[in-house]
Amino acid sequence: MKIKCYTIRYRIIYRIFILMKVTAIIDDKIIEDALKYSNASTITDALKVALKEYINIQKLKELGLNLKNNPMMFNHSAEEIRNINREQ
Repeated sequence: MKIKCYTIRYRIIYRIFILMKVTAIIDDKIIEDALKYSNASTITDALKVALKEYINIQKLKELGLNLKNNPMMFNHSAEEIRNINREQ
């Protein structure tokens, strides 16, 4: 039973120090929409989906800005790339 006790202790420590619990005041309409569009069964899951989507959108915007400021340069035409691929 020592292993089980260790596992329970580890889980408690993990939840206290690693997982962050947040109290936030959010409009009911926003919560309803988050639940509706995320197809989540709980508010926590809906907020996780919404935050992940928001973060992904922001990363894509940042990537787009980087590409706009530093455009990629291609040294070969489409035909040359096709020929290179066919040779391999």
